[in-house]
Amino acid sequence: MLKTYEKRDKFKNAVKKGYGNNYLMGPNEVNLKSQANMSPGRAAWMLRTYLIPLKNKYGYKLVSPSTANGNSALTWYDSFRKTAPDVWSKIDAINVHYYGLDANLVTAWMEKFHSRYGKNIWLTEYACHSFTGKGKCSSSQALAFMKTIAKFCESKSWCETHMIYG
Repeated sequence: MLKTYEKRDKFKNAVKKGYGNNYLMGPNEVNLKSQANMSPGRAAWMLRTYLIPLKNKYGYKLVSPSTANGNSALTWYDSFRKTAPDVWSKIDAINVHYYGLDANLVTAWMEKFHSRYGKNIWLTEYACHSFTGKGKCSSSQALAFMKTIAKFCESKSWCETHMIYG
């Protein structure tokens, strides 16, 4: 994963033919100021410069920059698709993260993403957690949250992977 622009040299040196993976990802949580905080244009430039050449050269699958839940994720992807249709066409799957307290909101959000963009989804971070401080999950609630999302993802052909965080 090419997490941020600052990590590009380490990434370029690590990714070689047969490096043990068939996927390219990055950058991380582009819609959050505390993470990659990247405009759609800047992210498209990074993918064109660093990831798409590797996809073309080695046949790796390209997973989009990740976004964290909320309307800003949809706004970011809408802009990305309009800004860089050439890059959008090369993306094999969309990478999303979701943190919240209601598993049904997560599954509805994923359905919305898939319906809106028509690409497979990678849910590479999810947890029963609120960053707003409004509510907290008990261990049993967190387990139920995880099981609900896992069952949902495993029932959808377009949900290629899901990874609990924490």
